[in-house]
Amino acid sequence: MIASLAERGLKPLHVLVAEDDRSNAKLLGLTLKLLGCSWDWVENGQAAVDAVRTGNYALVLMDLQMPIMDGFQATRAIRAWELSQKSPPVNILAQTANLAPGVQDQCREAGLDGYLSKPLSPQRLIEVIVEVAARIGPSAG
Repeated sequence: MIASLAERGLKPLHVLVAEDDRSNAKLLGLTLKLLGCSWDWVENGQAAVDAVRTGNYALVLMDLQMPIMDGFQATRAIRAWELSQKSPPVNILAQTANLAPGVQDQCREAGLDGYLSKPLSPQRLIEVIVEVAARIGPSAG
């Protein structure tokens, strides 16, 4: 049995899943739901940028290879918007199957807070979400 964030004394997160593969998005969503998180899904990088501008997300799970705008471009656009709005930065984690040398550096340079390798391990995803929730702080209840 997976303990929800609330059961762990943490505030449930509102998460944006930026993923062009519907099956991957559904798997992420199931894990998020088990943790008590609310979540939205977008299929491309431009939609992710638009969603962050209008939503109130604690975490973005950003696929790096998406149509229209890739995850690197989308993250750069989000970071530029945050600076222009003097908005606190949202946590953005890359999802990638590309573990080639230099990808970690590219993630850091684009402003990503870290990355998860695909195929995603549900246990690793849970650990990362709990870490982000713990940095945000305890639940009000």
